[in-house]
Amino acid sequence: MSWGTKWAREKVERARRAVVDAEQRLAKAQEAIAKANAGVLRAERHLGSAKRKLKLAGQRAAALEAEKAAVSVRARAMAERVIEGRTLQQIGDEWGINKDRVRQIVVGTAGRAAGWPADFDRSTKSCAKQLVEADE
Repeated sequence: MSWGTKWAREKVERARRAVVDAEQRLAKAQEAIAKANAGVLRAERHLGSAKRKLKLAGQRAAALEAEKAAVSVRARAMAERVIEGRTLQQIGDEWGINKDRVRQIVVGTAGRAAGWPADFDRSTKSCAKQLVEADE
């Protein structure tokens, strides 16, 4: 074998090893890309789930606010009926609840609700006293 042939074979062998090495690096890079893509997909799913949970939380908060407003309106209406001279039993019959619950609602919200009638004392003790007197 001549020196030129030997030299050419070594060059071809080095080139072949370089190609095999490049193919191995390419395969590792493709695996890393696949793992990264899987991670991105998981993150996107988690993001979608988090967005749905956030939306549900917002809807629940809005529903709670609406419920609180409705309770406040109901309590104010009950308080106005007490001022009109109705008994707790009459108010309870109107709303479908017992008179003790009427008392709890009105007394519990008297100090917190805005816009109560001016002649309705907001302090809990006075409110309770007014309710007891109105119920007698």
